[in-house]
Amino acid sequence: MYQKTNPCGIISLIFGIQALITSCVPLIAIIIAVIAVILGIVGLTRKERPKGQAIAGLCCAVSALTINISIVIMSMTISGVFENIMDEIYYWM
Repeated sequence: MYQKTNPCGIISLIFGIQALITSCVPLIAIIIAVIAVILGIVGLTRKERPKGQAIAGLCCAVSALTINISIVIMSMTISGVFENIMDEIYYWM
C-alpha cells in the first residue's frame, strides 16, 4: 500500500532546522520555531500519516526555542534589565 506523505510534518522539520540555524537572531528564530511547533502538532494529529518528520520537527523547534529563550534571558541579565525591573518593583512597594 502506498504510504501518504505528511506535508505539515515536512514543513515543521524544515522550519525547525531553519530555527536552529538562525539562532544567532533570537527574535526571528523564536517566530520560526513557534510556527514549526504548531505545524508539528498538526502533523502529529493527522491520522494515517507518517509521524517521524513531525516528531523531528518538534524536537528541532523545541531545541531552538530553548536556545533562543536562554539567549534572551542571558542578554537581559547582562544588560541589567532585570535589575531595573526589580528596582521599580521595590520602589512601588
